[in-house]
Amino acid sequence: MNKPFTFDEVHHFNSLCTDLELAAAHFIIMGGPKETYETLNEGLRNIRALTRSVIFVYQGVRVLPNTLMEKIALEEGVLSKDTSLLKPTYYHTAH
Repeated sequence: MNKPFTFDEVHHFNSLCTDLELAAAHFIIMGGPKETYETLNEGLRNIRALTRSVIFVYQGVRVLPNTLMEKIALEEGVLSKDTSLLKPTYYHTAH
């Protein structure tokens, strides 16, 4: 998903919030490009490691115009050049 941080950094941040008694929330997207059963299980293990926080899990990635996600969805045939993205369209991995 090209996020500029690692799970270790998320876990460290979550631990700091816990230590300081600050509320923390994490938003997690599953089903993106190259998602496998192995990466899904890794994600679930990571979620279990986050303490005293709220977790929001989403299935599928919203496809927005002129983004890498749109390029991938077009290449994989998830949508066509004629697909209007005014109506929310989501990418779900085929694995």
